Amino acid sequence: MRPIDLVPPSTRWAERVLCAAPGCSNPTRERKPYCTEHIDQLEYVQQLKDTLAGVEDEQARVRRKGAKAVDPTGITAQEILRELRLHGDRTARRLSRDLKLETELVDAYLRALSLGGEVELRPGNRGHMVASFGQSSRVA
Repeated sequence: MRPIDLVPPSTRWAERVLCAAPGCSNPTRERKPYCTEHIDQLEYVQQLKDTLAGVEDEQARVRRKGAKAVDPTGITAQEILRELRLHGDRTARRLSRDLKLETELVDAYLRALSLGGEVELRPGNRGHMVASFGQSSRVA
């Protein structure tokens, strides 16, 4: 006997939910209000899309204007700080590779975070700048 055969048919497909999008009669998954075609109408998904658009907008500003456009409380800056906190000293090239960002963009974020004392920059052994978690960022 298969495991699905142990579940009574009345509970397997109970209360089939149809998509709440106007004109759509597709079934949903796991009792969600929208089918996979219209899932982007969920408020949570809209919030995620808005957040990602904000990150992309900030990164575009930083590419154009450099370090002065960095929001040190933004998602990208916080991801860089998290990487340094978790993995220790990193070059911009390594952070770039780990975070899948252009090296020039990471350089701009590091310069801005350095000015705010969040990151310390120093020359590395091979001529590349090395970033470490700044003294003002350390928890006492």
